Amino acid sequence: MLQQPAREAAIQFAANSLSIHADNSSLLSILHQFAARSGMRLEGLNGDERVFGTFGPGAPRDVLADLLNGTAYNLVMVGDLSNGAPRELILSSSTRSGGASVPSAAPQPNPDESSNDQEIEDNSSTSSEFPSITPAPPETPAPPPGVKTPQQLFEQLQRMRSQQQQQQQQQQPQQ
Repeated sequence: MLQQPAREAAIQFAANSLSIHADNSSLLSILHQFAARSGMRLEGLNGDERVFGTFGPGAPRDVLADLLNGTAYNLVMVGDLSNGAPRELILSSSTRSGGASVPSAAPQPNPDESSNDQEIEDNSSTSSEFPSITPAPPETPAPPPGVKTPQQLFEQLQRMRSQQQQQQQQQQPQQ
């Protein structure tokens, strides 16, 4: 599928509701289109992945979290726009060891939006004082019937490999 050109995702955004239908679509393109439509700032997107599945309809924060779950990105959503979208989406690439790299540039407050400017400027506070920051959900959402995400396929392969190793270990002592 990666050898084929990416297909345009169907993105519907209105009345605080977002819906995305992707079939071999570019994550980069989806996020840039949504940012352009909603006014959301996007930071740290430095690579592209292909996306398959239907996300939403639902609150833009929830749909974006579902879309990015299982990708190579950690995410932070900052603030709220009047249309329900986060004011800013900050992404950082995950590393294989489980750590994260910091986005290349520190996020700058958007002067057009003043709802959470004080929270951004006060860096000495703890993150528990920022109720609008939402981490990615820890579990992979259930895909439509019959469709598996690349992350789910990878996890299935890992389970199969682990089962094969266990079977081989059980057979070796018997011989």
